[in-house]
Amino acid sequence: MPIAKSLKKIEQKLKKKSAVHPKARKFKQLNRATLREAKITKRQTDREMARDGQGKLKGAWHVYDTDMSSFKDEVH
Repeated sequence: MPIAKSLKKIEQKLKKKSAVHPKARKFKQLNRATLREAKITKRQTDREMARDGQGKLKGAWHVYDTDMSSFKDEVH
């Protein structure tokens, strides 16, 4: 029997049953799919944050470097 990968498919299969035993195969599939879905969502948000913040960070470091270099020149 193939293992369903997506949480959506597993939830659709489980709608037919009223209760799932904690040690049942379907319960384990549901747990794996939930963890997988959370991991995928976290990766997507991390990528989006990196993509959005990438240009901003470069600009911020540039300002920091120029401010510190000008400050060092004034002290000496």
